Amino acid sequence: AARLRAAFDRNVLVSDLWAFLKVLPEGDAEYRAAFVRAANAFLDCVDPLTVHRLPAQARVKWLLVRKHETEALLGILAEERAGGRGRVHGGLRKYVSYESAPA
Repeated sequence: AARLRAAFDRNVLVSDLWAFLKVLPEGDAEYRAAFVRAANAFLDCVDPLTVHRLPAQARVKWLLVRKHETEALLGILAEERAGGRGRVHGGLRKYVSYESAPA
């Protein structure tokens, strides 16, 4: 059951909620605040290992949501829209740094 729950939660993070995260820059302050609240309510029920096992580019975004770091998240999303991909580094554990939010 735990494996199924982790798979479900991962799918929500990379698919269902991801759609709302991608349009965060178009939203007004009220939308952004509501998204961060709702996403954190979901993340409250997710095993932290599920988030930490996400690919680096996704993981950093959800960790910023978790910390309510909306401005840093918006910077990363803007950078990606301009063609930036971030710089992935690390050995077994991959990390990513962006110009707008260095590691």
